[in-house]
Amino acid sequence: SRGAEMTKKAAGPMTGFFVIFWIVFIGFSMLAYLTFGPTDDGFSSFIITMETLITLLLGKFYELSDSSGIMGPLFTFTFITFFQWIIITMFVAILCGALEQ
Repeated sequence: SRGAEMTKKAAGPMTGFFVIFWIVFIGFSMLAYLTFGPTDDGFSSFIITMETLITLLLGKFYELSDSSGIMGPLFTFTFITFFQWIIITMFVAILCGALEQ
């Protein structure tokens, strides 16, 4: 029952969070597709690009540095840092805020 109450309290902020999450994720996907699509099979279509980025979020490292020069490592670092630190921290903060109410 406590989890259900917390879920109800967090529903509004979580909806906004997921909208922002998908906007940012699609933005990163577009950047990766346009930058790495012509040279890398893991980014050959927009859907495959999104799948590759999701697997990157889940911990599978995807090597971009060979064909992309500095852009591959820079993109990988920025993407992982943004999603695994900033976005996850926002998610936990929303849940903690709902728990305190």
